[in-house]
Amino acid sequence: MTRVPVEMLTCADMRGYHLLRTYGPLAVSEIPLYFDLLRDVFDRWFKAVGIVGPAVYADYRGNRTLLKAVEEKFTEMLDEDDPVKAWKVRKQLDDLLDELERVVMEMAQAFRAPKGIREFYYNLSSRLHATYEYIIGGDE
Repeated sequence: MTRVPVEMLTCADMRGYHLLRTYGPLAVSEIPLYFDLLRDVFDRWFKAVGIVGPAVYADYRGNRTLLKAVEEKFTEMLDEDDPVKAWKVRKQLDDLLDELERVVMEMAQAFRAPKGIREFYYNLSSRLHATYEYIIGGDE
């Protein structure tokens, strides 16, 4: 059994890692740093799990492409003023967020212990969903 330090997997050694450990929507100004951290989380997960099962690298490029698409749609949603175009972008982003949630659920399933590591991964997409809902809902 290979042991991987939890601090490495959760990017606890990086600037701004608290964004990965807290809950609820992100501030718009936090979104770019959050995506930088997510890229590092994905890279570290693949490095750690790849030691145990090299076949997981087959998904690496697709998962990184998905993460980039989610980030681009967030930017597009924040910049779009046309209501018709905004609705289309929101729908696309909502679908991408559902796909990202599936990916991070699979990432979380790779770990049986400690329990907190699974929760950490589940929260990654949850924060983006909360941010999306907050942005489209305004100050309701």
